[in-house]
Amino acid sequence: MQLCSKAFLLDHGKMIQAGTTDHIVDYYMTNSSAIGKTGYISDDNRDKDIYVTEAKAVNDEGLIVSDFSHREQINISILCHVNKWIPDVNVGFFVRDMRGRRVFTTENREWGNVEPINQELCATVTIPSDFLVPGQYYFSFFVSIPKVRFLDWVEDVLSITIIDAGSKFLIYEGGDYGCVFAECKWDIRKCNT
Repeated sequence: MQLCSKAFLLDHGKMIQAGTTDHIVDYYMTNSSAIGKTGYISDDNRDKDIYVTEAKAVNDEGLIVSDFSHREQINISILCHVNKWIPDVNVGFFVRDMRGRRVFTTENREWGNVEPINQELCATVTIPSDFLVPGQYYFSFFVSIPKVRFLDWVEDVLSITIIDAGSKFLIYEGGDYGCVFAECKWDIRKCNT
């Protein structure tokens, strides 16, 4: 039996890697958790009233990136296409960690108060620095009319990695110390016994 000696790796029809079969398989296996590492671009959804057409993680310089230090803020850019305007719509996303736990959800209820320009609405959501602990995170986006129906739902289409850049939790590397950094107020004193 003879297998191909050359291979191509495609992403949405665009060639992103070419080389020997071994090289491409290794590259794919190393980056297979790279679902949405360059962002999400929707397939054709003309039958939906409002839908997410694009979502990407960008750094402060506006570059699309997938790796962030825990000390960097994370900007999530969302673009929605509007075929039929519906007021009182919410747009948001939730984030899961590599263990599948939902870390947080955020939405904007003011989205429906903004009239679309050229059938498009866009937003940038900023996740603060020193919030997510190091690890892999997956984003799911939604457009909904609260308590009525979802107009669009795209699950686990964007992935980012948070890298520990010297946090106080670095000593616990490899351990599960939760999903977010919580700066709680501690009052430590001698107890009166």
